Amino acid sequence: MELHTSVSKNVLVTRPADQSIELCKGIESMGWECTSFPVIEIIKTNATSLLRTVANNFKIYHIALFVSANAVTYGLRWLKQNHLNWPQGILIGAVGKNTAKALAEQGSLRVDLAPEQKFDSEALLALNGLKNIQNKNIIIFRGNGGREHLANTLRARGASVDYAEVYERRRPAGTIASILSEKQRKHINIAVSTSNEGLKNLHIMTEEAIRPWLLDLHLVVLSSRAVVAAKQLGFKHQPLIAAQASNMAILETIKKMSL
Repeated sequence: MELHTSVSKNVLVTRPADQSIELCKGIESMGWECTSFPVIEIIKTNATSLLRTVANNFKIYHIALFVSANAVTYGLRWLKQNHLNWPQGILIGAVGKNTAKALAEQGSLRVDLAPEQKFDSEALLALNGLKNIQNKNIIIFRGNGGREHLANTLRARGASVDYAEVYERRRPAGTIASILSEKQRKHINIAVSTSNEGLKNLHIMTEEAIRPWLLDLHLVVLSSRAVVAAKQLGFKHQPLIAAQASNMAILETIKKMSL
């Protein structure tokens, strides 16, 4: 996919504010402009009865799975605050390279289970280490809500699965029109969306009067599920899928749209 030479080079980055900085630097290093418009806020989860139960029984787990870098950041913080040590012999799993990198950097942890190519729940479930898990106790670190496919499949394979929901995702206040002027908007031609929830939030946060502008943007997404979601929301152009969630992979995908 190539953009027409008549359009400017400006990318709308919809990641949470603190996670968009490095990506925007990378975009700007390519000679493009970057506009940050966070469509998700990440906040710490207050203590819940479920988290207290997980903390009290933490020594029973055989496998711990982290579904995002945010899950690592808030999960390791929660473990430290509750003075919890990893059970002996526990296997650590990560859904993708960014998550595995966060575990290594933030917790000095060796990741035992991680996909080599696709980076989603399906790829994680395809690993041999998650096939023969009957009677295993598994803890999944994640945010509030989200897909149930990972846990449901693990339970179907005979495992007992609990969640440690250590952070919350919220849609920020404000709208596109209230934050970005018409002059700012007209120069944007690409949007980066790193989750289906974020894509839906972006749609909701764009007033109906200017939604045609949004739906004409070219999208960079992270999964085929996001491509389907974009089509359902009415985006005109076929999104490009980045190979993984890393800044480098997203930048490489953006380059495919370059003039």
